[in-house]
Amino acid sequence: MKRFKYTIGLISALLLSSTAFATKLTTDVERKVTSSNIIKPVNVEEFLELFDEYEELVIVDSRTKKDRSGGFVEGSLSLPDTETTPAELAKIIPSKGTPVLFYCNGVKCGRSAIAALIAEEAGYTKIFWFKGGWEAWVNNGMPVAN
Repeated sequence: MKRFKYTIGLISALLLSSTAFATKLTTDVERKVTSSNIIKPVNVEEFLELFDEYEELVIVDSRTKKDRSGGFVEGSLSLPDTETTPAELAKIIPSKGTPVLFYCNGVKCGRSAIAALIAEEAGYTKIFWFKGGWEAWVNNGMPVAN
């Protein structure tokens, strides 16, 4: 019964402060990503450099299908964070050493960070996280696919 009351209290707190909770969750996930020895955060310029450096680079769009319908980075593959599992990653990334870059909506979105952490836990070794995401991509005048 004590656990049930705790759960109800937690749900109530989340409903009352969902924005604050989402911000804290995003901050906690970002902290885990930036403290990783495997995941490397990149900006727009570094993202572009990865195209030149890695011919086999896999770009994963961690946004929802609805968000992706408004445009996406050309050549990116859709795998929302809620569907990201080791098995799903294995379907789109040939080997654990293949370079992979995750992006989502932008700095306030934690979807790509969550997906990058899942990839790290699954044993991938060349993981890049584009923190600025779609927002930074568009704001920097980068090409958009539909």
